Amino acid sequence: MNLITALLFLAMPLRAGNVEWVSVPGGKFEMGTNENSGIFRDAKPVHQVAIKAFQMSKTLVTVEQYAECVRMGACTEPAAGAYCNWGKPDRLNHPVNCVDWEQAGRFAAFKGARLPTEAEWEYAATGGGRNQKYPWGDAPANCELAVMRGSGGSPGCDGSGTMPVCSRPKGNAQFASGGELCDAVGNVWQWVQDHYKTSYAGAPTDGGAVVDIGPSRVLRGGAFVYEQPDYLRADFRGSTMSFLRSNTVGFRVAR
Repeated sequence: MNLITALLFLAMPLRAGNVEWVSVPGGKFEMGTNENSGIFRDAKPVHQVAIKAFQMSKTLVTVEQYAECVRMGACTEPAAGAYCNWGKPDRLNHPVNCVDWEQAGRFAAFKGARLPTEAEWEYAATGGGRNQKYPWGDAPANCELAVMRGSGGSPGCDGSGTMPVCSRPKGNAQFASGGELCDAVGNVWQWVQDHYKTSYAGAPTDGGAVVDIGPSRVLRGGAFVYEQPDYLRADFRGSTMSFLRSNTVGFRVAR
């Protein structure tokens, strides 16, 4: 995106960019899985975690919400071009992507919030720690329930890019308190606070983040490029270098 396009984009009239918060009740849950599949090798051992009540943004952070932070000088611009959503006026309600871990954290601070911990994320993505594989239950992911690559003719089912947030309400994570999360899985991967380690050995049991050294951070939730349902399971883990900006990665916030 050239300078003129960037200036025109930032000059567009935008709404306030308010974050809609959902209350997540506290509780205990079993984090991880005992499945033998190789893609879950780093989601072991299963361990009980106690989560304190917190709030999480109902949606992934959108381009429009992030643009407010850029205008106020508190955030830097995401990468642009290709499948990045920044600078595209028709994607204001899509998740912001092509942001690195530090940019996500700066936006969270701008909103008086933070990135969720990995344990908080998994607890919320299973509707408050329910014993289920996906936000909606155990039925395998498909493109009626999540923004992913698949068949069925739904818009955004070809794996070519993101969709507006909350476009798959059948797949929302729902809490006993009545709140729900959109796009808990699918659309874009989500940055969380934690450093990535190859197992849960020694992981906090109080819902806190794993703090280690090195640039690798945890991603959760899968993205629009995946066709295999397991990659959108609530217990599947991803990771990447914190300084990378990918078109498949965005975030949501917590407080």
